[in-house]
Amino acid sequence: MHFVPTEGGVLEYGTPANSYLSGSALDASLKMRCDTSGAGYAMYWKEVDGKVTVAGSYLSDKRRAHLEKTGITMSFAEASKDMVLSTTGDGPVATVLRTREPVYIEDAANCPTMKRKGLAKEYGIKSICLVPVQGGVMEYGVSNGPCTADWNSIDDARTAIMPKSELENAFKSGATHTIFWRLDAAGTSYEWGADFVTPERLRMLKNARGDDKSFTSESRSMTFPASGEGPVASAARSATEIVIQDPSSSTSFKRSALAKEFGIGNIHFVPCKDGVLEYGTGKSL
Repeated sequence: MHFVPTEGGVLEYGTPANSYLSGSALDASLKMRCDTSGAGYAMYWKEVDGKVTVAGSYLSDKRRAHLEKTGITMSFAEASKDMVLSTTGDGPVATVLRTREPVYIEDAANCPTMKRKGLAKEYGIKSICLVPVQGGVMEYGVSNGPCTADWNSIDDARTAIMPKSELENAFKSGATHTIFWRLDAAGTSYEWGADFVTPERLRMLKNARGDDKSFTSESRSMTFPASGEGPVASAARSATEIVIQDPSSSTSFKRSALAKEFGIGNIHFVPCKDGVLEYGTGKSL
């Protein structure tokens, strides 16, 4: 529990015991945050008994390829895993835990309160955003060079927020993939914003098909009119979850052939703040 003095009183907030991001919900949150923001890495700082440590991380394919090309064998996120931070400090992680407000660091290598500023400089990390999440803090950032986005403000870093509770519910119900659909810049169509496939599902598809394709990878290039009658637009417009029990045989579902090819058993479309979260369950091929 935390007690923060405020004007006219004290703000109390707390996290239930054992209430942390974990499993596929954590992995999806990290990857999809990188997808939507253009970050090269993301990691989850978990708070336990006054100490904060890294409990999960993700490195984008573009960032990984850049590091390998330059001969760097470890990432900034991996190097940060040895750090143990205190919840009572004045660094950005502790500040987010204490205030439950996002922190944006434009120049990480020269941030006076950041204990890892030397690591940031060593690994070419330019800007970092830290946000409060269940049981801790999610940190993600961009680097110098073309392998990540170029942020100019916290708005660039927070273009879309993944709905954590919906992601948890999806994987608890047996989901094997998620896709986040968001409006394009013109506001006329829904486009791919982020996705995640469980490692087990990817292995199964690889063994069965012999390639690296998935229902999500083949959906990335698709767009759907915001004024259309498809499930993405309809869920957003009605603010109601839509479920397609057998997408492979649905004549009105634009991706029915893909659903059949990749053995998708059912698909849910859940409206959320910044778009529509799709999740589905895969069957054996």
